[in-house]
Amino acid sequence: MKNAIYWLMGEKAGRTIVGTWNWLWGIPVESGGKVAVAVAEDSLQSMQESVQKLAEAVAMQVGSYERAKQKYQDKVRELKKLEQQATLAQQSGNTDAARLAMTKAIQVEQLLPQLEAQVQQAEKFVTASKGQTQPRTAKARAV
Repeated sequence: MKNAIYWLMGEKAGRTIVGTWNWLWGIPVESGGKVAVAVAEDSLQSMQESVQKLAEAVAMQVGSYERAKQKYQDKVRELKKLEQQATLAQQSGNTDAARLAMTKAIQVEQLLPQLEAQVQQAEKFVTASKGQTQPRTAKARAV
């Protein structure tokens, strides 16, 4: 019967069908046999693809986190610079320039909480994703 399935469906599809049939009926896979080796190779291939996809996703999240963090830090520097400009303009008696700098500073300051929230959320995602890629410790496996 197995040979007929292999002939009809091809070797790879036949191995899959026979392996599935045996699994459904609770027949163990022959140790060291072609079916066992094929099933192991397929499982290994699938795991490698999953690990690769997870690594790519983590890399994308880390990149997103780094961009959000950089944007936040740039805005903090911009805020400090605007505050310094306002102070210098005020000290030199140029109230219009001081008001303009403070208006810009207030706008940047209002944007900072949103950027900080984005950075924190991105950091949580990165931490969670890296936790999935780290090997589990004996304590984690025991739980």
